[in-house]
Parts: sequence; C-alpha cells; structure tokens
Amino acid sequence: LAAGRLPGTALHSLNLPTHRYKLTAELDFLLILDDLILVVEVKGAQISCTDGVWTYWDRTGHHRQSREGPFKQAESGMYALRDRLRKRIGAEIDSVAFGYLVVTPDIDLPRSSFTWDDANYCGRGPFTRDFIRAVTDSARHWNSRQHGMRPINRELHQRLLQELRPSFDYSPLLEARADALDAAMVRLTDEQ
Repeated sequence: LAAGRLPGTALHSLNLPTHRYKLTAELDFLLILDDLILVVEVKGAQISCTDGVWTYWDRTGHHRQSREGPFKQAESGMYALRDRLRKRIGAEIDSVAFGYLVVTPDIDLPRSSFTWDDANYCGRGPFTRDFIRAVTDSARHWNSRQHGMRPINRELHQRLLQELRPSFDYSPLLEARADALDAAMVRLTDEQ
C-alpha cells in the first residue's frame, strides 16, 4: 500500500455472496494490514441524511436512498466478511482484529456525530491531505478496542488472499476437449 508506507494488501470490489440481511454484499475496498483487516466503504459525490434516510448521488446526478447509512453498511459488511472467513478458514479468524472506515473523497461530513467515531471516518480534507494517516488512525482505534488479537503473519496473509481473491488457471480435461471435437465433427459432417 502507498509505495511501502503502510504494509499490507488492498483488494477492490470484493463480493460477499452471503450476508445476514441482504441477498449479497460488496465491499468497496478491503485492506489486509499487519494487525487488522479493514473494510473501507467509499461514498463519492453528494450525500445527505434527513430523518435517518440517507440519499447518495453519483457524479451523473442519479440518486438512491437507504435507511442504512454508510457506517452501518461498512459495519455489516465487516461482520459478513468475518462470518464467511470463519466458515472458510476456521476459528483462527476469531483472533484477528477487524474494523471499518468510511471515506467520502468529495465531501466532508460533520466530524462530530453521535453515531460514528472520528477514527471511523475520512472526509475530503483528510483524504486529500494524508489518507495513509486516516487508515493508520482507524487501525489504531480498532486495535485498541480488540485486545489480545494476533498479528496477521505471512502464512495467514497468503491464506486470506487465496480465500478472498484466489488465483487459478484451469483447462478443460482432455476428455472434455475430445467430446467437443467429436461434436464439432458430427456437426460439420451433417452440414456437409
């Protein structure tokens, strides 16, 4: 991350096929740091909240509304990720710290809110000045709330990456290719 200033791996647009109350969920970014897995929710363009209803506009002027604000969205995504990793990796994931950070790169939300901590939010100002510091502050905040968690060593880091964004290269079996060739020959013979 950031030319070695913050050790870890960043994954973009991670799909979660299971969620407690949504059909699916998507994490905008996921940071696997040395001591924390951090979910990053990004909300660009204009945002408003009136009577608990959040409205999000994109850069083309389209908007959507939701009672689930970006902080709740990030939190529920974090728990869905942790639950899925627990099923795939096992109880070992329970000793890893998790957290979330909401980023609004185009605007600054009010800094003081009853419903979120400053360490869980990075607005336009901090984003343009020093995003690495915002991530570091958020990681420090989450680690201070989860005592006794273990660092993410190289082996676990690799296992996480293989689960979250696997690399693979499969080819059809020779038998499948032979069947396809036979079918093509029959089709071509019939056409002839």
